[in-house]
Amino acid sequence: MTFDGDRVRFFINIVARFTVPEGAVEGPLDMLQEGSYVIAGSDLKITLDNVEGGWGTFTGEIGGVAVNIPVPPVGDFPPVAGGPAQCDGDQFSLQYTSGVSDAIAYFQRAG
Repeated sequence: MTFDGDRVRFFINIVARFTVPEGAVEGPLDMLQEGSYVIAGSDLKITLDNVEGGWGTFTGEIGGVAVNIPVPPVGDFPPVAGGPAQCDGDQFSLQYTSGVSDAIAYFQRAG
């Protein structure tokens, strides 16, 4: 996550993994989200104006064989709109909801 003036830019890189009776399935989510932000008390509020990327190909090992897995459309990953934020030394944390679930993301100051 980078901040420049009133702009914020961040990447989401997740691998969703599922165990099925015949083996395991996984699929990557790689996204870039960009927009403006404001600080309201201890909350970071993000307004996105650019979202790129999405779900990649799901693959798996079924019965010991590696295969591409056809899956029904997973749908868009909801944008991260911000939430309570905290700085502690070189660490920044952001508690957020994506509309899918609540989570806390931790960032370490680079360089």
